[in-house]
Amino acid sequence: MRFAVKFTPYIINWFAFTLLYIMIPNTRVRFVHAFLAGFVAGSIFQLFQLLYIHGQVFLSRYNVVYGGFAAIPLFFIWLQFSCLIVLLGAEISFASQNIKNYEHNLDIKKISVRYKNFLTLFIAHVIVKQFEEKKPPLTSEQIAVKYKLPIRLSNQLISDLVDVKILIEIHSETSRSVHYLPAFDINQLTVNLLFERLESRGSETFLINKNEMVDKFWHKTLEIKDLSDQHLKRLLIKDF
Repeated sequence: MRFAVKFTPYIINWFAFTLLYIMIPNTRVRFVHAFLAGFVAGSIFQLFQLLYIHGQVFLSRYNVVYGGFAAIPLFFIWLQFSCLIVLLGAEISFASQNIKNYEHNLDIKKISVRYKNFLTLFIAHVIVKQFEEKKPPLTSEQIAVKYKLPIRLSNQLISDLVDVKILIEIHSETSRSVHYLPAFDINQLTVNLLFERLESRGSETFLINKNEMVDKFWHKTLEIKDLSDQHLKRLLIKDF
């Protein structure tokens, strides 16, 4: 009975964290990977909670001087480390489920602008062709697995395409997954439009003190770019 009393909190934490990593993410997490993360995070959380309780008991001797304020700093430390433990478990769950391409995640930060633009265009092309051929829409995970792309990079690029309204999200209530479709007529979706929306996202009027030379150079740059993009204005993504 004594062993059961001591061991029960671990079991409760394991399943509580497992349910957390299954229910909270906006994607489908398999039970095996969620349980692995729940086991690690739940165990660390329980051990840290025991340490926190012993710390509270240890500080109780100072309550005569400081009163209830003695427990506040320790509580904030416990709260911060508890959040870090939850995030650690989420990272473990993600890494476990995407172990095949997880090794490429470190290279994402080093990716060049040119190659990032290429992958963005490629993903948009894949989704547009899927729609043109009347096939079921794809998820970010399906694209990453099929074309051997890092899942985190795939999510990032698709999120950018959704933000600039090149793609739209279709939520599936049964599988809790998100599929993607073109946001408008694919016969009007050109390569130039895609890059124009990506490059113009954000503010371009943040300079308070205008400079004549800067403005002149900016307009000249836009003119040169417009001349170089003439062909891309007629090139559809589906025909790329």
